[in-house]
Amino acid sequence: ATRPRAACPGGGGVSLNTAGVRRLRGEKWAERLCTELQGPPAEADRWMQCNTELLKRDAHSCVGLLTLQGTGCYLKLYLHKSRWQRLALRLGWGRGISAFDRALKLRAAGVPVPEPRACLYLPEGLMLLTEALQGRDLKALWQAGVDGERGAQLMRAAGNAVAGLHLAGFAHGDCKWRNLRGAQEGCYRADLEAVRAPPLGSAATLRDLARFTLNGEDLALPLELYADFLEAYLGRTGLDPERVRKGVLTPLRELRRRHLARYGERGHRLLGDS
Repeated sequence: ATRPRAACPGGGGVSLNTAGVRRLRGEKWAERLCTELQGPPAEADRWMQCNTELLKRDAHSCVGLLTLQGTGCYLKLYLHKSRWQRLALRLGWGRGISAFDRALKLRAAGVPVPEPRACLYLPEGLMLLTEALQGRDLKALWQAGVDGERGAQLMRAAGNAVAGLHLAGFAHGDCKWRNLRGAQEGCYRADLEAVRAPPLGSAATLRDLARFTLNGEDLALPLELYADFLEAYLGRTGLDPERVRKGVLTPLRELRRRHLARYGERGHRLLGDS
């Protein structure tokens, strides 16, 4: 759910002093974003609250929707956690920069991900600008309520989406239901900071499946719909079902332990330990 824009002195939005801003990626969109930011000084976090439709905000990041020249954009602000992170960003390293570069590689490999548009270095952190996708994520779609056939379609689409990512030579690294988003062209992958390039069937790809499975368990996904997900994934990758099941259980046990400690017992298990 989005939160309303913060109340700003004098009404309307605020501007951000662009002194010290460096354009790291995406010259055209970086120029458009800098134009939007220019004006009297304001903290980057406050600028986000006043000038975007907030989606998420915590101590280290802020995410919102922004329209630039009539085009919908997704904007994420990564705030410095330490002086070492500040130095890394000045040298051109950081999660936002990695997400931008990985998105280019994924799109070149034919994997549907949001278009990366710009990265800006700010004295307070880094801004990553990407395409704003239409449609809701898989978790939101599921929680809105689906019938049996629609549920099967969603699970098959998710299985094909994860398989396509792995066949292209990548693992997501945070394969939660919230990071699979429906769009007119298909199922898009979002939040790409943890993407890696391991081989098919590796521990990293099996952890993707384990993370997806944990979400399904938490949301009490019916066993038959989980079977639809696995059937789609295995059918496209050609991997051995038993080997995949055993490989998924190793990271899944650890993920379950952390989840139980944080949230308590919820849902039901989709994979047995035997």
